[in-house]
Amino acid sequence: MPSDASVTPLPEIKALEAEIAQLRERIFDLGDRARLNVPHDMTGVHVALLGASNHLGDAEAALRDVGRL
Repeated sequence: MPSDASVTPLPEIKALEAEIAQLRERIFDLGDRARLNVPHDMTGVHVALLGASNHLGDAEAALRDVGRL
């Protein structure tokens, strides 16, 4: 069983969750801009950015779940 010293305080988890949410929004916006401005034969750029945004959403949800414990 972990000691209390190894447990991240809830305010730190919430702050990290908020920071990830902001980063996710920014990357999603970049993906939209890439979709509009990068040639259509380079769709991998916006697809990769949207994938990264989705992965950050997973991390955000995991932290949200930890915050409910």
